[in-house]
Amino acid sequence: MTTLSRERLLGLCADFRCPRLPLWDELPGIPLYMDQVLILLNGFLYPDNDGVPDSRALTPSMINNYIKFRIFPPSVKKKYYRHHLAALVMVCVLKETVSIGDIPRLLPGLDTVEGIRPCYEKFLDVYTGACGDFRAFAAETAREHSGEDSDPGRIVLRMAVAGSLCKALTDSALRTEADEPPQAGKRRKQPLPHQDKQ
Repeated sequence: MTTLSRERLLGLCADFRCPRLPLWDELPGIPLYMDQVLILLNGFLYPDNDGVPDSRALTPSMINNYIKFRIFPPSVKKKYYRHHLAALVMVCVLKETVSIGDIPRLLPGLDTVEGIRPCYEKFLDVYTGACGDFRAFAAETAREHSGEDSDPGRIVLRMAVAGSLCKALTDSALRTEADEPPQAGKRRKQPLPHQDKQ
């Protein structure tokens, strides 16, 4: 299943660290052009790639599509500000497991300039907690499979299955939430254009 040695894999599990995402005030306070945004954010999100292209890396067409589908506000004269960078960080992290159309439901306020900062601060808090939970899971996996007869393929498979189950639970929660009637006094937000059912 995998050619990774047991020792190397257990070391990866024991030493795993989530990418450190920038705080709001650590994001540049000056406007950036698209190429600068790509360099900056791909460096934050995929620090272990050493400049090597990654299939997950942010591209200009991705950014343009997120704006086209009104996931977050458009650039201003082809310049991207702090709120754009924060929105892109959140979208890039979540797009690994949640459909782009569901991201605004998880992050209400992402589609307005004023809503992005509180949304980002909440996101960072949740991200930090989830990273702690995941590090504990990775360390537990390393401990459980530290015996001589442990199979590296089984360890990788366990991590893949756990990721799949988390995605399935997230999808189920989002579908259930979408089916519930709005609470008294609250109007359900209208779907974005790409969420309309044909």
